[in-house]
Amino acid sequence: MSKPTSTILKMLKTRKDCPTAEKIYMEIKNDMPDVSLRRVQSILEHLCEQGLIIKIKSRTGGPERYDASGLPKITFECSKCGMIEDIYLYDIQLRRLYGEMKKLGQEIEADTDHSYINLNGLCNKCKQN
Repeated sequence: MSKPTSTILKMLKTRKDCPTAEKIYMEIKNDMPDVSLRRVQSILEHLCEQGLIIKIKSRTGGPERYDASGLPKITFECSKCGMIEDIYLYDIQLRRLYGEMKKLGQEIEADTDHSYINLNGLCNKCKQN
């Protein structure tokens, strides 16, 4: 695995905000000036193809975001500003959710490898404006 690839993967595993490709690029460009935004996007696509990360498509038309937690997840997306934030569950809730998501996949005779639920609405900041 190349240094940019391992750096991006390591960064994503520690993140809780599901960053965009541009945000990832902005954060690594000082340490890796030879890496372009196009290269970051290519690395992210490759990591998605390998199943190491997931791509979260915005329902509000915003840019795609990336996550490497590998856990079933619930995300909240603000329909006004596009902010995405993970909603964390306790271990027992995660196991229960994962089991239920697997069952849903089995109902349509599919094997699931990733699952997430996306909640939409207004974040606290947008509610107050």
